[in-house]
Amino acid sequence: NRYLNYEEIQNGNAVSAIKEDYTHRHIQNAWETLLTEADTAWIDVIVNKTEHLCGHKPTEEQVKNFLKNMVPKGDPHIIIEKEKTAELSESYFMVKFHDDNTTITGKKIIDVYARAIDKLVNDCGLEQVIQADRDYVDKKSIRKLRRISTKKEEVDHPPTYKARKSEVGNYYISTYISTPRKKAYLEKFAKDLLGIRLEVIYQK
Repeated sequence: NRYLNYEEIQNGNAVSAIKEDYTHRHIQNAWETLLTEADTAWIDVIVNKTEHLCGHKPTEEQVKNFLKNMVPKGDPHIIIEKEKTAELSESYFMVKFHDDNTTITGKKIIDVYARAIDKLVNDCGLEQVIQADRDYVDKKSIRKLRRISTKKEEVDHPPTYKARKSEVGNYYISTYISTPRKKAYLEKFAKDLLGIRLEVIYQK
């Protein structure tokens, strides 16, 4: 929707969204490059500030080692393209609920996604979540396929995508939408229609 929606393309928002997302992906790389290269300007600033604070100058080697040690060593929530190991990729979809500091993560995206919806149902009630989903789909979805419903046929899309029965309630969750759409749906759906602040951390 952000990239290919007709109205978004016409008003120029699609191009802005592409530039924004592309740039955002490279901020981490830029930071790591600065730390790794240990630019002379950086070294001078740190040397001078350290001397100002304690009266002694650190050596250039000390500063370089300090900067290099700041490069991430494999935080599971920061996926560096060249380090996509199996261990890191297990937690690359995580949902953080800001209102109560709950974090949901796991090995499979659909598991995390389903558990996040279960929490929304638990916090807001099934009827309210189903109504909010109906409102969301009516405005956003081209196929009008529901994301959550007590009726399996409303979220089922055989043969490739099938409805997932909730483990905690008598309702079904659609697995049809792609991972980026799962992220967009959870964030927009929770904030705009249910008044719950959550963030989805997702890296390819």
